[in-house]
Amino acid sequence: RKIAYLTDVEGRWDKLVDFCAGNPLVSLDAAGALRVADGALFVFGGDVCDRGPASRRLIATFLAAREAQPDQVVLLAGNRDINKLRLLRELDGQLIAESQ
Repeated sequence: RKIAYLTDVEGRWDKLVDFCAGNPLVSLDAAGALRVADGALFVFGGDVCDRGPASRRLIATFLAAREAQPDQVVLLAGNRDINKLRLLRELDGQLIAESQ
């Protein structure tokens, strides 16, 4: 089984676009959805957000790909992703309360 591995996009959509350009295993369709070729496996190694402006778009794209092709998409959490999970605990829920 062939594997396509990507990590550290850090909120930059262009990194995903560049990775998919000419890639026989992983592509983006006209709507921007991630598609994995038959028989291939896509592994995202983490650090989806942080520096660039497209973090939410990337998260939604990876989650949709996982939902559409669950046997072909593996999503791992990177250190930057795990650090973000601490935010709610450290803010003691204040972020949620303020946004509602």
